[in-house]
Amino acid sequence: MKGMQSVIGASLCGLMLAGGASAQIEMRPAITASGAEAAVNACITLATQRGWRMNVWVYDSTGEPIAFKRMDGASLFGRNSARQRAWTASQAATPTSGYGNFPPLVLDMLDIFPTAGGFPVVIDGQVAGGVGVGGSGGQADEECAIAGADAILRAAGKPVWRPEPRPAPAAGAQGPAR
Repeated sequence: MKGMQSVIGASLCGLMLAGGASAQIEMRPAITASGAEAAVNACITLATQRGWRMNVWVYDSTGEPIAFKRMDGASLFGRNSARQRAWTASQAATPTSGYGNFPPLVLDMLDIFPTAGGFPVVIDGQVAGGVGVGGSGGQADEECAIAGADAILRAAGKPVWRPEPRPAPAAGAQGPAR
């Protein structure tokens, strides 16, 4: 009987602790399956209009894929770069083109793919995921990724998001004194 009481007591204690912990879990906005589908469709529509062949990935904020589509004739290399761009974009409120000046060692350590074509989905100030596109290079990939991110936001009834512009360094400004 005493052993049974210990088991019940430990179970109740675990439930109470779990209940307290769940109250501290931050709920992030999520990309729905229909939002991911809207992103893929927006990318494919834009790419078709412009004569591009694209691979499109949509990832959630946990770094897991939600959707993927490869257009007929799209490069297999573009498939992998699009996947890496989507993952990178899903981890911070920074388009993948914003990582170009990071040292290669940092990029490698953080598994960041620093080329244009990945755009985060930011809802209510929080990263909900990212869209990654690859197949036509640079600006074309980025345009499609932005179109996909915007489609997710429209499907969620949210305004489109753009990163805050970074102020340019003052003319003649110098780094810290050494």
